[in-house]
Amino acid sequence: MRTKQQMMMNEIQHKRKKMIDCAQKHGLTNERTIRCSQELDMLLNEYQRTFQSRPYGKKVKTSRKQILKALPNAVVNAQNKICS
Repeated sequence: MRTKQQMMMNEIQHKRKKMIDCAQKHGLTNERTIRCSQELDMLLNEYQRTFQSRPYGKKVKTSRKQILKALPNAVVNAQNKICS
């Protein structure tokens, strides 16, 4: 059985791949790519709110960058090619 955390990570991974594919096909400034990026941001924010609980005013110890590192290397490498 998949946990909520695993399901959210899978959804983040899927959305990130979709954004990368869209950027490769339409360009980084295309409206579709930007929309995908914003949707990915919302998923990442939801993930942090759900699994990175913290008292008010305290910094989150796990950064967004660390969450993205948890995604498979193939997707990360694809993004690096786009941003280079």
